[in-house]
Amino acid sequence: MSSNPFSTMKDLESLLPPKPQPSHGTMYPYWLQPIELDITPKFDGSYRTFNSFWQQFKPIHEAPYIPKAKKLALLIKSTVGEVREKLDRYDVVDELYDFIVDYLKREYGDPERAVNELYRMFNAVPHRGEPGNTLETMDTLQSILTQLEVRGENLQPMYHLFGMRLPTEIFRQLLKKKYPESMAELKIAAFEQYDFTIFLRRRFGSTSDDEPEDEPSNGSADFEKCLFCGKHPGRYECRTVPDVATRKAILADAGRCFHCFSSEHMARFCNDRPTCSKCGRRHHTFLCRA
Repeated sequence: MSSNPFSTMKDLESLLPPKPQPSHGTMYPYWLQPIELDITPKFDGSYRTFNSFWQQFKPIHEAPYIPKAKKLALLIKSTVGEVREKLDRYDVVDELYDFIVDYLKREYGDPERAVNELYRMFNAVPHRGEPGNTLETMDTLQSILTQLEVRGENLQPMYHLFGMRLPTEIFRQLLKKKYPESMAELKIAAFEQYDFTIFLRRRFGSTSDDEPEDEPSNGSADFEKCLFCGKHPGRYECRTVPDVATRKAILADAGRCFHCFSSEHMARFCNDRPTCSKCGRRHHTFLCRA
């Protein structure tokens, strides 16, 4: 007969303390911690978003306890589109991880390419009066300009281009005040006006109480009604308001160009300067002092 008092393994286990069962809040050693990957959005090959993508992935990249093959699998999982197709061609092994990381940084991590992509996005924003230019265009402009600014870009050369893309609702309100003379001032004034306009829309269901709604946007066209008195067809010179200074004040209050009477731009941006039929100079006939 055996001298072993424990005839079976079951007898031995009965004397051991029970195994601890994981419960909510149980802390595991770092090498057993589950790896969470929540990169939003996944990287799609945009030069502009690579820096954001890499900052989110960097904690995994620098974690010493995660095998490189696992890092590579997580890296591939956090991409989409053409980038994902390229990375799927490689085996998921330790030896390829550093190569893939270097490739992504070299291919998509160039800051100059990111800036150029932002400028292309800005140039694609429709001008005021064009299809697609709405009040919500301000959100797109703010996003692009902010990203250019944090990358150290000088925005002053974009002054006129930015002004041309301001939605009509914002532009008209800025014209009623002293129009900003620098890009920094224009950017602040435009986005403050945008915030105020959104507030009015949400609070009262409108953005302005005096915006014309049915006037043609093309300043060179004949207006249905006189812009100065509203009593006769716009193609005829007004006799009710004969004073040129008063006419200019009315145009300024309505946010209209002094050259072509358009509500879509200021006189300094006008490309349609008419020749006066009275004196032959470059100004609108209705504003001639001759």
